[in-house]
Amino acid sequence: MVGWWFWWLAAPLAAAPQLAFHSDRAGNYDIYAIAPAGGELINLTAHPAQDKWPAWSPDGTRLAFASNRDGDFEIYVLEGGPIRQLTDDPGLDTWPCWSPDGNRLAFTSHRDGNYEVYLTDAAGGEPANLSRHAAFDGKPSWGHLPELSGPGIVFSSTRNGDYDLFAVREEGGPVIRLERGEGIAREPALGAAGLAYAEVRQGRSRVVWRPLEQSRGVEPTAVEGSLPQPVETGDGQPGLLLTA
Repeated sequence: MVGWWFWWLAAPLAAAPQLAFHSDRAGNYDIYAIAPAGGELINLTAHPAQDKWPAWSPDGTRLAFASNRDGDFEIYVLEGGPIRQLTDDPGLDTWPCWSPDGNRLAFTSHRDGNYEVYLTDAAGGEPANLSRHAAFDGKPSWGHLPELSGPGIVFSSTRNGDYDLFAVREEGGPVIRLERGEGIAREPALGAAGLAYAEVRQGRSRVVWRPLEQSRGVEPTAVEGSLPQPVETGDGQPGLLLTA
């Protein structure tokens, strides 16, 4: 079965908007790009290792992704030239996302013995542990959130038992649980216009879209599907793709 995981964020080292995703269509996972309306499918990495979880920088000139080309998963950046390795640790580093200004990245790492959300400069440097909890913390998305009164990071965590959504300001501080309905929530995608996430409620999977200006107590928009993955568009509008 071919695996598809999509992120629609910006333009891939070119002028036109593109979808970036990882696929094992060639026998191993590589990063591909294609125009939203279809057209030529471009393999951006073409490497025998596993390349996964792509994320465009806000200006569309850089692509971050995770790869096990050095033996375990690390974060790499493609900038139109040679691919640059950003992290180097025996623990798994996966699921990168960019800060709104493009100067930093957040990612999921197992370097301290359990999964945490780490931050690092896009130019390189020593990553810092942002989440600091014994439970699973990961799959971050970076943007502006009313609950934080400014920029911060939304991530999935099992610190309350099941998967749920939590948020923390980008400089650190108290971690808050985002108010929402029942069920399991994970894979958040925070954009300029709202927050999308995958939810499982009463055995049914769906993608939920919550506009940032939405009042509390108002039911968000939801689309049911099989293993939904939320994505973000370059103009801050929601995108939905259902995977099987």
